[in-house]
Amino acid sequence: MLMKTIVSAFAHTIQPACVALSLASTVLLAVMPPNVAAQDAITMTEHSYEVQAGEVIYVPVYTRIYQTEKKASKQPLSSTLAIHNVDPSSAIHITSVRYYDHAGAKLKDYIDAPRSLGPFASANFVVDITEDRGGVGANFIVEWQAAEKVVSPIVEAIMIGGSGTQGLSFVTRGKVIETRP
Repeated sequence: MLMKTIVSAFAHTIQPACVALSLASTVLLAVMPPNVAAQDAITMTEHSYEVQAGEVIYVPVYTRIYQTEKKASKQPLSSTLAIHNVDPSSAIHITSVRYYDHAGAKLKDYIDAPRSLGPFASANFVVDITEDRGGVGANFIVEWQAAEKVVSPIVEAIMIGGSGTQGLSFVTRGKVIETRP
């Protein structure tokens, strides 16, 4: 009985707070300029099932990281670029995979002709651990297109390195810098 009373009192306290919060957010959206409200809606769905017919994606990678401020001690890394077609029913076509160094100079084209990725397929491209020209600010530029609007692919880079029994690894995610209708 005591527990039922506590739960009931708690519910009566929380319910008005939820209503007030809901009303406050409605009022806030009503007074916001339409372009700001639309921008927030776009931001909230940025990583959901956004559909596009093509994109250019910037992906940061690291061929080394420094272990001290003096940059005398560096840890070499290998980088694997992974492109995942997450659309359940349509293929995408990878049209360009370019690798750039920390100064923005192109070091390598990874494909010569478009490469098709079927639904749930993936492709990967490796920067060897001995390749040190890219530096801390290296990156990939990935371009893809599709015959129709599809779910945007997931494009990530996985860095790994280490020696002996100690290793390190981390992932970076690509950022869309251009969309194509």
